[in-house]
Amino acid sequence: MPLYYALYETSAQATVMRVAPTPVVAGTLKVYHSLLPTALVSDTSTIPFSDGLLRALERLVAAECAIAMGPEQRKKRMIGPETIARWRMLAERGLRDENFRLRVMGSGTQERIVEVDA
Repeated sequence: MPLYYALYETSAQATVMRVAPTPVVAGTLKVYHSLLPTALVSDTSTIPFSDGLLRALERLVAAECAIAMGPEQRKKRMIGPETIARWRMLAERGLRDENFRLRVMGSGTQERIVEVDA
């Protein structure tokens, strides 16, 4: 099962995903993505994510990092399984809230965050 991934754009403007270690069996990856409501034009463009979505992404990343740690590292940082489960639950709630915000309070476009199997 891959533990790490990298996304990058080729010169042909194709998005490529690399995973490590290389999987030895077929499986499913969950990928969260959102269409940006504005075009990014430079390296200083602001990505218009809400505070709630950023907190959800922080929790998803924290949970994944904690899972990748060994038991000794988690113990040293006092991260128990209940903490990881709570981070995941709060992140999922944050993603649902962001979808609601975009659908009901958003700009009227069909923006939403979706989970896809890659």
